[in-house]
Amino acid sequence: MRLLLERAALREHAASLLEELGGTASEVAATLCSMGLHDGTSSASHSAVARYLHAIMGSDNRVKRAHVRNNWLVITTTRRWRPGIWLRLPRPVREFMASADASSPPEDRRARRATTQG
Repeated sequence: MRLLLERAALREHAASLLEELGGTASEVAATLCSMGLHDGTSSASHSAVARYLHAIMGSDNRVKRAHVRNNWLVITTTRRWRPGIWLRLPRPVREFMASADASSPPEDRRARRATTQG
C-alpha cells in the first residue's frame, strides 16, 4: 500500500510541476526561458520540458529518471521491478513542444521523430 501512495504522490507532484509552467504554449516557453532552458535539441527526451522536470524531480531519491516520450511524461523510479509512471502532458506543454518541433530544421524533426517513436 505504501508503494501505491508513493507513486500517487510522485504523479501528483509531476502534474503540479507541469501545470505551473503556464496555461498557454507561449507562457510555457516564457517560463522555461526565464529558467534558462531553451528547446534547441533534436530529441524529445532532452527537450527543455524534460530537462526542467528532471532537474526538479531528479533530486527525489525515489526518482531515477524523468523523461518525455510521445507527449507523455515517464517517471522511472529506483525500484527496478515497478513500471514507470506515465502522465499525459497538459495541452499547453504539448503545444509548446509541437511549436518547438515546427520551428526546428527538417533534419532535426526527422531525428526527433526517430528517437521518440522507438
